[in-house]
Amino acid sequence: MPTMTASTDLFESAGGDSPGLTADRWAGLALLTSAVASIAVMAFDANGGGKDALSIMQGMVRTRGVHQAVHVGQMACLSGLLFAHVHLSQRLGLQRLAVKGGLMGYALGVVLMLICTVIDGFIIPDTAGAFVQKSPEMVQAGWSMIEVGYVALTDLARVAWVLEALGVLALSVALVARRGLSRKIGVVGLVAGALPAAAVVAVGSNLSGEVIAGVLGLQAVWYLCAAWLLWKGVPNATPINPSRR
Repeated sequence: MPTMTASTDLFESAGGDSPGLTADRWAGLALLTSAVASIAVMAFDANGGGKDALSIMQGMVRTRGVHQAVHVGQMACLSGLLFAHVHLSQRLGLQRLAVKGGLMGYALGVVLMLICTVIDGFIIPDTAGAFVQKSPEMVQAGWSMIEVGYVALTDLARVAWVLEALGVLALSVALVARRGLSRKIGVVGLVAGALPAAAVVAVGSNLSGEVIAGVLGLQAVWYLCAAWLLWKGVPNATPINPSRR
C-alpha cells in the first residue's frame, strides 16, 4: 500500500484534482514572481553618481550596501527563474534532446548571470572601497581594475543572454510539437528566443540601451507566457522512441 506524501496535496502534479496549488502552479507562480521582482528590485538600486574616477568610486562606496542588497535580490530572482524552467523541462520530458539541450543552455545562462551579479554587486564596489582612500596613483589603478570589471561584466552578460535565448528556443521547439496552448506558447517562445540571440550576436560589444531593453522585454514576454502555461497545467510528456527525439 503506497504511503501518503506531501506531493499528494499542494505539490500534486497538474491534471489532478488537488484543492491546493499543483506543482505546475507553484512553478508558474515562482516564474511570474521572480520575473516581476527582478524588475521591481532594480527600482531600489542606488547610483552614487560622480564626474571623475575618484568621485565615482566614492559614490560606489557610499551606496555599496543598497547596491549589494539589490543584487542579492537579483540572485534570488534568477534562482526562481531557473527553478521554474527546470520544472517546465521535467514536464516536457527530459528524455527529449530539445528539452535537455534547452535546459542546459538556459541553466548555463543563469549561472553566467549569477557571476555578473557578483561582479557588479560585490567585486566592483569592493574594489572601489579598497582604493578610494589611497594615493591618486592607486585610485587610478583601482579605477582601471573597475573598468576591466565592467568589460568582463558586459561580455558575460552577452553570452548569458544568448545562452538563455537559445535555451528558450529549444524548449519552444518541444512545445510547438504539442497541441493546444502548449503549441501557442511555443510559437511565442520561438520568437522570444530567436530575436534576442540574433540581436546580441549582431551588435557584438556595441550593446545599446535599446538592444538591452528589447532583450529584457522579449524575456519578459516569454516568462509571462510560460507562467500562464504552467498555471494552466502542462500535460504529461508521452513516451517517445529514440529515433523520434
